[in-house]
Amino acid sequence: MIGIKIIFIAGLKFGYECLKALCEHNMIIDAVFTLSTKYKNRSGYISFDNIKKYGVPVYEVDNINDAENVEIIKQLNPDIIFIAGWSFLIGKEILSIPKLGCIGQHPSLLPKHRGNAPIPWAIIMGLTKTGTTLFYLSDNVDSGDIVGQKEIRINLEDNAEILYEKITQSTIELYLEIIPKLKDRTAPRIPQDEKRSYVMPKRTPQDGIIDWDKISISLYNWIRGLSKPYPGAFTFLGEDKIFVWNAKYLKNNSYNGIIYNADHSFKPGEIIEIMEEGLIVATGDGAIFLNELQKDGEIEMDFSDFVKLKSIKKGMTFY
Repeated sequence: MIGIKIIFIAGLKFGYECLKALCEHNMIIDAVFTLSTKYKNRSGYISFDNIKKYGVPVYEVDNINDAENVEIIKQLNPDIIFIAGWSFLIGKEILSIPKLGCIGQHPSLLPKHRGNAPIPWAIIMGLTKTGTTLFYLSDNVDSGDIVGQKEIRINLEDNAEILYEKITQSTIELYLEIIPKLKDRTAPRIPQDEKRSYVMPKRTPQDGIIDWDKISISLYNWIRGLSKPYPGAFTFLGEDKIFVWNAKYLKNNSYNGIIYNADHSFKPGEIIEIMEEGLIVATGDGAIFLNELQKDGEIEMDFSDFVKLKSIKKGMTFY
C-alpha cells in the first residue's frame, strides 16, 4: 500500500465526527483546516481542539482561500484533500494543489439532490431513501466524478437529527472503505449521469413557516425535516412566534383510539385537544400531534410547563 499525505478541510459537527472517527481508526491525517471562533454562533459549530490529541495539526481559519492558508497548504504538499461539513467554496488555487485531487462529501445519492439542504429536503419530500456520496470537486457544484456512495433508509419516524446521524455514520464507513483504495490507487472515478441530476433550491430560516392548510403527512414531514440541527419549523399564536420541534403523524387521524377532525369541522391550525403529553391540532385533511414547542427567544421547556406559562387553550389557532 502506497502512503498518501491527507489534509482535511472540515467544519461543524459533521466534519468533526468524521475526522475524530478516522483518527480513532488510526488513519494518518497530516493537517486539518477548520473554522475559527468567528463562526462560533453558526449552527453546528464545534471546536476541533480535541483533534490535536491525535497528533494532528489544526489550523483555524476565517477564510480558507486567503493567501496565507493557500501557502500553508502548498507547503504541506498533500496528495489529497478531503472536504467535509464545509459550506464555503474552495477556490481553484486550492483545488489545483493535491496530486490526487480534492474529494468532497454530499449527503445525497448524487447526481440526485445536488445543492442546498439535502437532508431537510429529503424528509420534506417524503423520500424513503437517501445516501452519502464522496466525489471529486470540480468547477460545477456537486458534479464531479463519484468515488463512492452509501444508500441510507429514511424511516417515517426519522427526523432531521436522526437522519443527520445516520448520514454521519455512513460517511465514516465510506471514508474507511475509500481511503485504502485511494492509497492503492484502486478507487473508482464514476462520471455522474447529468440526465439524472437535480439541484435543490436554497433554504433560509424564514422558509420554515408552517402552512396549516396542508395535509397532515406534508406537515409532519415539514416539521421533522426542519428540526434540529436545522433552524426549525415555526408558526404564530397571537403575537408569539412558536417553533415546533417535534410532531407525530396520526394515521387515519387517530390518537389513543380517538379519531379527530374526521368531519373537518375544525379550521386548520386550531387546537382541538390539549393532553398531558401534547396538542392535537387541525390540518388541511385531519389532525396532527405536537409535543415540543418553544417560543422564539425563550429557553426550551417541558410541554406541560409551556402550556401553563403560555395559557394555551382549546380553540386557539396557530396561523
